[in-house]
Amino acid sequence: MLRHLGNRLDAYLRDRARVEGIGYALTPEFFIRAFRGGVRMMFGVDICDHGEMLGDDQEPYPGYFEAWMEARPLVTGRQLLHDDAVPLPRKPTSEAQALAVRAKDALARDELLNSIRAGARRLIAASWVCDSVAPTITAFVEDLRSGYSTHDLPIDDLRAASLAAGELAAICGLRGWSIEDALAQVFVRDELFYDREIGK
Repeated sequence: MLRHLGNRLDAYLRDRARVEGIGYALTPEFFIRAFRGGVRMMFGVDICDHGEMLGDDQEPYPGYFEAWMEARPLVTGRQLLHDDAVPLPRKPTSEAQALAVRAKDALARDELLNSIRAGARRLIAASWVCDSVAPTITAFVEDLRSGYSTHDLPIDDLRAASLAAGELAAICGLRGWSIEDALAQVFVRDELFYDREIGK
């Protein structure tokens, strides 16, 4: 089930990124790890507990998700029909649909910024709980990815911080941003303020 979810979601978001004209640097394994960690909403795509994609709150335009799902039915539980020869859903051309697309884009940007802001808050909070010596959020994310200086984090805090770091890294990968660039979008400085003398 998890391999099916990872492949299916990766294929969908890869096509969506191509339609939106943005970079894409995720893998099926990223989505499998997130699902195992309890994440059920990934970049706007709602996932049920059985690993099926239910809808997309950030689809490039109304009807894109449904059309994509219909154009790429499952062949078996393990093999997906993901063929570049299958045409992507055509973009709407009417003025009303164009307005809907712009409204959807604005909503998607708000959700993206909210995700960045929430991830930064979780990382800053986690940095105060563990014995991190990272001077910046960027360095703390690298510590989390390598396991350096995070061994003393309580398991729940480690899970929350790891998911926040993964989501922030994925957003940056999709947008071609550094973590510092992403934080600047929500007016957060890439610094961790922790005076160890005060903290003792």
